[in-house]
Amino acid sequence: MSLSHIAPLAVLLALASGATAAPDAGAREARKPACELDAYAKDTDPKGLNVRAGPSIDAPILATLPGWKPPGPDDELEGHLPVGFTIVEARDGWVRIANVSIPDPDSGAHRASPISGWVSGKKVGYALQTEVGFERPDPTSPVAIRSDDWIRLDDAIGISDCSGEWAQIAYGDRKSPQRAWFRGLCGLIETTCDGRLGDDSEDHAAADANAADDAPRP
Repeated sequence: MSLSHIAPLAVLLALASGATAAPDAGAREARKPACELDAYAKDTDPKGLNVRAGPSIDAPILATLPGWKPPGPDDELEGHLPVGFTIVEARDGWVRIANVSIPDPDSGAHRASPISGWVSGKKVGYALQTEVGFERPDPTSPVAIRSDDWIRLDDAIGISDCSGEWAQIAYGDRKSPQRAWFRGLCGLIETTCDGRLGDDSEDHAAADANAADDAPRP
């Protein structure tokens, strides 16, 4: 082979090697299960919650959801129900919503809306019907947070990621937040969600104890 063919061949080999390199973040994101999480808009601003074309404060506004007026101690829930939706994706502190359901301000009856787009993950409400949060969206991964009852994250910052029925929630110090993965999100304020139970604390406490018993002794 002449020297004139060696350089082009080296370039082709380098390109082929790059093509078989580890998948980038975009490829990993494509393999992640689509999200399906029920939630609601908890923004109480009378101006409403902006729905944007992308996960950015600079993205164009596509629509505005009605602001939520939480019920007082003597109020009936009808007329104080928030807008509900399904979270189908999360990215950079934003969540993409679909299946929007807007309640009638008088009767509370919901009507389907074609609105879809991105809203801030900090403006999303939910109840956690679970007692355990994990380091990864996997019930066999290490436990990050555990409670004897359904977890209440009073210092929750917002949903930062999602995968299938799992949501990664940031909580604690806003400058250096902790994060854990949860399943069992409920997007209703008037009742609990059947079939949306997460993980039981006692089950995982027993699993941790068994793992400790099986660990090699020094």
